Amino acid sequence: MTPEQWLQYLCERMDARAPRLRALRDRLEGNGPLPEGADGMREAYRAFQRRARAGFAPLLTNAVAERMVISGVRVGDGTGDDDTARKIMRRNRLGILAPDVHRDMLGLSAGYVSVVGTQGNARIVYERPEQVITESDPLDPWNTLASLKVWRDKVRERDFAVLSLPGYMYRWFRPHKRESGLIEAPLRVSGGWIPQSLTVDLAPWVTTVPFWNAGGVAEFEQHTDILDRIDYGILQRLVVMAMQAYRQRATEGDLPEHDEAGNVIDYAALLKPGPGALWNLPPGVKLWESQSTDPTPLLTAVKDDIRELCAVTSTPLSTLMPDSANQSAEGASAAREGLVFKTENRIERARASWSQVLAQALAIETGVEQLPDVDVDFRPAAQLSLSERADAATKATDLPWETRMTDIWGYDGDAVKRMQTQRSQDALVLGLAQAPTAPALPSAPTPAELPAPRPPAELPAAG
Repeated sequence: MTPEQWLQYLCERMDARAPRLRALRDRLEGNGPLPEGADGMREAYRAFQRRARAGFAPLLTNAVAERMVISGVRVGDGTGDDDTARKIMRRNRLGILAPDVHRDMLGLSAGYVSVVGTQGNARIVYERPEQVITESDPLDPWNTLASLKVWRDKVRERDFAVLSLPGYMYRWFRPHKRESGLIEAPLRVSGGWIPQSLTVDLAPWVTTVPFWNAGGVAEFEQHTDILDRIDYGILQRLVVMAMQAYRQRATEGDLPEHDEAGNVIDYAALLKPGPGALWNLPPGVKLWESQSTDPTPLLTAVKDDIRELCAVTSTPLSTLMPDSANQSAEGASAAREGLVFKTENRIERARASWSQVLAQALAIETGVEQLPDVDVDFRPAAQLSLSERADAATKATDLPWETRMTDIWGYDGDAVKRMQTQRSQDALVLGLAQAPTAPALPSAPTPAELPAPRPPAELPAAG
């Protein structure tokens, strides 16, 4: 395919995908569809409907994303954390960037990262899925054939498109003029592109790396019916409560329609309720008042829907209902296991993409064309308590010390290296403290310790 054909093909795919991504993004940001459909409704009722949105989609996504934490990077046959790869991660703020990519991968079904830069300055860039699309090889899904990024520059009043192919990068633009007083329509990327520039002699790979979620769908995308049902149940409860705040009243008996002067009697004004109102009803006339409706069945139905949502998404009930204290320990443990298994599956998918990202970054950083063999490590998906970790570390004495620190205690590569240095220093200090001391040499005796001199013997007299 020619670059122009790639541009047209990827633009058409991006336009076809845009409504779905927009709907998923709205749910992910807590701005899902209003229950009962609010088209043509009064703004007051629309505001009332907004209060019925529970917004469980972000919780379902974050329950997995928060357990996906990169802990280290191993290159080639190395067994420890690679210093160069760690330097690239720190420079590109991967601790901030990676959670955003994981959230897009889980909540929008796909996340994207671009690797650019020059030798000694590799840069890892987070890309919004609404602006980027890739095409994979049907025979090798992990091989990206092309990628396209499209964005709108409101300052320069232009749209830009960048097509990345192995070894080449093509750029297009098109003018964009916002009409005064009109709301800007969503960006449609197909058509009207003008060639701008071509860059050659690039690395022999596509600069954008995709992160695919399981099944190519978001974590909550197959369960939107349950999410809508929960919002609908909450709306019905709010409606019942709002209507019961103003009970309907009626009179039983005959009331005259006109007064003595022939004027129509306004009973709504005469019988206006209020804290100090006093009604004087004619003989034989009774007042009827509607009874309140018990909202407990509505609350129970919503809770049942939430439990069903937790079951089909392998999410612990405590994540969506923190007050679920009556849940059995066995049921809570089973729910956590389901979340752990699901998170481990998502980690394996993200690991392959992050390994590709850091391999490209290391190749750019060191100025080589051959991608190194990179393996990215993640923290354990199971969130254990401090006592559970200590118990496991005590029992796993056959494992190497560094493995216990990473797989059981959950420390990253940087922390393990610092601890190794501290262990060496502690061992040195301890060795000096326990070293045997040399015996002390005897000191010279003081004058007081010397024996007293003997008196001289008398010599015999001369004969």
